[in-house]
Amino acid sequence: GDILRACIKEMRMTLKRAEDPDFEGPELSELFSFIVAFVFWTMFNPDTATGMRRQDLRPDALGRVVVIGRKPRSAHDQTASFEANDDHICSPPQIIANVERLTKALRESLLPGHREYLFVGRQRQIQRSFTLAQPFHAQNPSMLSFYRDRFCETHGLPLFSLRDIRATAAVIVNKLFANDPFTVKTLMNHLSIDTTDRYVRSQMEYDENIRLADQIEKRARFVKTCGARDVRDQPSAPQSAATPGFVCADPYDPPVHLG
Repeated sequence: GDILRACIKEMRMTLKRAEDPDFEGPELSELFSFIVAFVFWTMFNPDTATGMRRQDLRPDALGRVVVIGRKPRSAHDQTASFEANDDHICSPPQIIANVERLTKALRESLLPGHREYLFVGRQRQIQRSFTLAQPFHAQNPSMLSFYRDRFCETHGLPLFSLRDIRATAAVIVNKLFANDPFTVKTLMNHLSIDTTDRYVRSQMEYDENIRLADQIEKRARFVKTCGARDVRDQPSAPQSAATPGFVCADPYDPPVHLG
């Protein structure tokens, strides 16, 4: 939520700046927030998202917008579809429309082979005193980290990567669908179930360890109190103590010491 709110703030600033008659097009650094929001909803790989081509955005028979992401080193494309009339600034159709509007005048200065890319912008060449227009994905990969670092510092966010967003999406989908790896595989556009397993296994193991530790602690309470209070079948309700009128403290979330 914090990351998306920061993206919305920066996207609005860029769109506001574009109202200036002298606006020549966005700088590549200004596209970072658009790309992050785009990855949140498409769940695409970083290279797939930054290398999006305009011809891979098209309507379907149901009136939705289909986004086709080309995966380098893979014959299997990633796809996602969205409501075409979703006017929220973070929705992929609006991101696409806003980026097209921001970069319209800039595309004439691009090389012919670069005009097909969605995310294009100006890169300041400080040592040469001029600005170069190019696709976002044509930059040195270290520039993505530079934009990320500045974005996080500006908005007081912990460091993250676009891959972290995709991995988190896999974990959320896995939880929503009761640990069904085949649903995750479909939504993540994985060719192999083994790839999906690598995304969700570590988080599943972490969650299982938390549940196991909770049950071990509750069993230890049961044994130590000689069965005075058994709470092992009450995973979410407040645990009343053996003494009437009191509630057991959660050993994993103890009360703040006020002394």
